[in-house]
Amino acid sequence: MAFDARVFQILIASPGDVPDERRIISEVIHDWNYLNATEKSIVLLPLRYETHATLELNEPTQDRINWQVVDHCDMAVGVFWTRLGTPTGRAESGTAEEIQRVGDAGKPVMLYFSRAKVDLEEVDLGEYARLKEFKQRTYTQGLVDGYATTDEFRDKFARHLALKVRELVARDADDENRDTDLRQHTGLQLRLAEGDPLVPLAENAVVEVEQVTCPDFQHVPDDHFELVHERVTKHSHRPFRLALINDDGEGLQHLHLDIVVTADHDDDQLLVANSSNSPASSPAREQNTSIQAGSISVVNIYEPSRDYFVLVRREGGDSWTMELDLPVVHAGRTVSSRNEFWLDVTRSRTVVLDCTAYSSSSAPFTMRTAVEIRLTQRTMSWQEIVAEAQAG
Repeated sequence: MAFDARVFQILIASPGDVPDERRIISEVIHDWNYLNATEKSIVLLPLRYETHATLELNEPTQDRINWQVVDHCDMAVGVFWTRLGTPTGRAESGTAEEIQRVGDAGKPVMLYFSRAKVDLEEVDLGEYARLKEFKQRTYTQGLVDGYATTDEFRDKFARHLALKVRELVARDADDENRDTDLRQHTGLQLRLAEGDPLVPLAENAVVEVEQVTCPDFQHVPDDHFELVHERVTKHSHRPFRLALINDDGEGLQHLHLDIVVTADHDDDQLLVANSSNSPASSPAREQNTSIQAGSISVVNIYEPSRDYFVLVRREGGDSWTMELDLPVVHAGRTVSSRNEFWLDVTRSRTVVLDCTAYSSSSAPFTMRTAVEIRLTQRTMSWQEIVAEAQAG
């Protein structure tokens, strides 16, 4: 059955020594379409010079590929193994020129470099040296990764593609509404939520946080180490989730939230921890247990192919954004993220979450929520912590 859809074109750029990877890219794109195209009204189209360019006798090959294929793409995927390709006169190779052209246009670029074993007798060492020099460059618009096998490449590209499609949707919505002021949605409210069962906080809610410092933490006996660490963490961190309250009479579909997190003091730092170094994990004994300033710690953040999970991205310096995808928010319902994050502070302050939301059933709109963190500090010996835990 026919359906209306947005089409995003993805350029496949590579030298001739990675035919399997080129085939895998097309297969992964077709798999994404099979699973998502109808539901999300989005179609991804792989662009390959061998299928989308027509060459003429008196025109430079790369020029024709550029204006017939490269300039029409919305994103590029570059794959390399041992070769960079043939120089064009303007760039080290046709592939390098295509990637630079896409990046210079401000479009997303994903680069992958194979670590598969190769017979050195079959490698052009001069060509490989050019490739290494190319690899060391930084593409500000790009995602750079490596892989050892084609199976690993397939898995990585599938996960990365799911993330990049979200970016393409957001960028496309920005382009369509560049000259239109975003409205603030009155029926949908962004909130922080906590507790079990989960309860959304009121706008500008006040949260009391007690920070416990244990100066003799390094001397905690082994049989009390986990207990002391758990109590210090429990006092110093309050887990939150993101929640959306829909008081409107209509539901929204395919929501993508871009959230910028800021605090009311310029000296705050925003830091990210994954599940291996989150507040729930045990620190080494030589670590200081005091809490870092203004940090955001996130557990299980890497779930790019799953909805309802908060994702965190570093934008440079101490600037952080959060992302959340929701398939649907029904009228009169509240939905929340499945994973938690912590707001940690070293003094009282207000944390603000500014959100731009994109939906297939609505024009982009904005939301905002804030929470005031009121901090009290308390110093306890490990013996006092153990006694309090056993008493309570």
